[in-house]
Amino acid sequence: MKESKEEIVWLTGQKVRPWEFFVNFKQGVCPKHMIYKYSIRNDAEGTTVWEREPSRVLSIQDPNNYKGELGQQGSNIWRNVDKVFIVNGHIEMTDANFVGGLSFD
Repeated sequence: MKESKEEIVWLTGQKVRPWEFFVNFKQGVCPKHMIYKYSIRNDAEGTTVWEREPSRVLSIQDPNNYKGELGQQGSNIWRNVDKVFIVNGHIEMTDANFVGGLSFD
């Protein structure tokens, strides 16, 4: 995972420098789901705070069902969704809302 060199305007209107994570698959081989979660690492202290359960799931949809949704919304990025299509050989997806601690009374 690496920090992007370019700032973008985020969903909130703020300028941010997002983190990017690249995954390559063999030609014709792609999972239907990717399960992941975020963490915040403090290298100086050697500590990591992991996002609480449940893990996030990215569902990759059947490309035969794609009807041009990205073009209809005027974007090339799936914005904070859990169901995506591979478009032009890749997925560009934004995600947010790190949940490190959560408790209820």
